[in-house]
Amino acid sequence: MEERAQRFWAELAAAYKSAGRPTLGRLVRLGKQQSPQVEIAVSTLNDWLNGRTVPRRDYDRYVMALVDFLQQEAARAGSGYARRSEGWWQQLLAAARQEREAAR
Repeated sequence: MEERAQRFWAELAAAYKSAGRPTLGRLVRLGKQQSPQVEIAVSTLNDWLNGRTVPRRDYDRYVMALVDFLQQEAARAGSGYARRSEGWWQQLLAAARQEREAAR
């Protein structure tokens, strides 16, 4: 039933793995580098990466920075990960969020 949410989680996990699985602490610091800063908890990141929750709308800017960072790291590592556009990620995230909200 949750096909789009599953796809979001699978794509995020693939980007994370291809980037060499950076520490969650590093990903928290990524939020602090945003302007304005984004406060993100390790538990929140863990829930996203392990398919427990879909990011809320107020995290959209951070999610786009996160996937950009992961994709850059994957390219730097030469992992062969197929980079996706920001628009593609935004559409997938919106569809996953809509699906999860409809299931409530």
